[in-house]
Amino acid sequence: LREVVVDEFQDFSPRFKEIIGSLLRLAPEARFVAVGDDWQAINRYAGSDSVYIENWEDKSSEVVLPINNRSLRGIVDLGNTLMRNRGPLATAGPSNESATILRMNVEELEASELEREAVKKTTDIRSDVAIAISRLVVPHLMKEESVSVLARAKHELELVKGDRKSQAPLKSMLLEMAGDGSGHLDVETVHGFKGREADIV
Repeated sequence: LREVVVDEFQDFSPRFKEIIGSLLRLAPEARFVAVGDDWQAINRYAGSDSVYIENWEDKSSEVVLPINNRSLRGIVDLGNTLMRNRGPLATAGPSNESATILRMNVEELEASELEREAVKKTTDIRSDVAIAISRLVVPHLMKEESVSVLARAKHELELVKGDRKSQAPLKSMLLEMAGDGSGHLDVETVHGFKGREADIV
């Protein structure tokens, strides 16, 4: 065994550390190569911990790949804004396409009592969050565009009313608001959506 390569190192866990440690004890001359991006750590719910990539001991062997060829400039800029002071900023690769970023400050949202009551029938979560999502999503569904609403963890997508948990209630609520003939809607975790696309995310 000459090399041990671990991809998605930002999602490393104590269990994986035990496995890799065992391999390296059997082959102490093997080179350990870790590939990952701490900005993409999304599996904490499954026991992973970005502390392994954040506290990487041998910084002299670290190679930073700052160019993001996957995402358009607007998305890269938004990511840089959200992750400021958490490592080197990314640069968007060359592209003639552009991304439109829609932002809404939930704290400043002026929701009508009618909107709040409609949401309360579906969920016990903060009504302003559900209303903000609906205001961003429904107009695009009505234009028959494909839309994906993403969250870091499954529990953030669950709309619960009392003791009852409905199946995909956020999706049902948004499609009902958009009416017949609306576009395609996915309500998913970031991890579950990997490799897929939509007009609006």
